[in-house]
Amino acid sequence: MIVPAPLAASPELSQRPRRRSVTAQNKLRILDEVDHATGADGIGAILRRDGLYSCNLTDWRRQREAGAIGGLTPAKRGRKTAEPNPLAAELARLQQDNARLKQSA
Repeated sequence: MIVPAPLAASPELSQRPRRRSVTAQNKLRILDEVDHATGADGIGAILRRDGLYSCNLTDWRRQREAGAIGGLTPAKRGRKTAEPNPLAAELARLQQDNARLKQSA
């Protein structure tokens, strides 16, 4: 018996999963709640409610100590772009001159 494939993808599922991001204000709010929570049960309840891990709190605390909200903003993922070398154009020009002089000699 052959089962036919579904005609269309489920509307509940997205084509590509998206990484969840937490805003800096929400991170500060959660850290404030955790700082005022009593005992591990209160902290665990906050983590379960927001779907977080304890390592998130550790990272956010470190970022908060490094620079408050500026440290909590998400960084762009992927390869970082390098600043262009200011001498690159001059180097290319000198290499062309060198090649031209070698040909004429």
